[in-house]
Amino acid sequence: MKIDKNKNEFTEDKILWTNIAEASSFDKQQQQVFNVNRNEILVLKIDQEYKAIQSRCPHAGLSMKGSPLNLENDSIICKWHNTSFCYKTGDVQKWVDVSPFQKKIAYFIARFSKKMKEMTEMEPSSIETFKTQVIENNVWVGISISD
Repeated sequence: MKIDKNKNEFTEDKILWTNIAEASSFDKQQQQVFNVNRNEILVLKIDQEYKAIQSRCPHAGLSMKGSPLNLENDSIICKWHNTSFCYKTGDVQKWVDVSPFQKKIAYFIARFSKKMKEMTEMEPSSIETFKTQVIENNVWVGISISD
């Protein structure tokens, strides 16, 4: 597909595509966060492919940037609470995998904090994924748009 280099966005098949960065920018930093159409998106370079997910863990809203990847099961593991998500589908693989001691502390604090209580009682929630493609050495992120 030929893209006008002066344009940073185009729409195709109900997907808004946004040019976020040159592919070479991922050579030194494989995880980068971009604001795209009011979405904070974490783009991951994995081998020679790009995956895009919401940048914040749905459990506590903390940044997923810098979280480790497990390439054997296509997952990113939240560095804060060890919640594991498939970076291809957004599905939860493991929810808040913390030690029994950490759980006891959280439940104790939850007695005094409404926000902590909500976090300890939260049901597993997947993360949103976004389409990616490389066009003329630029990484593009696609967001579905409604009619």
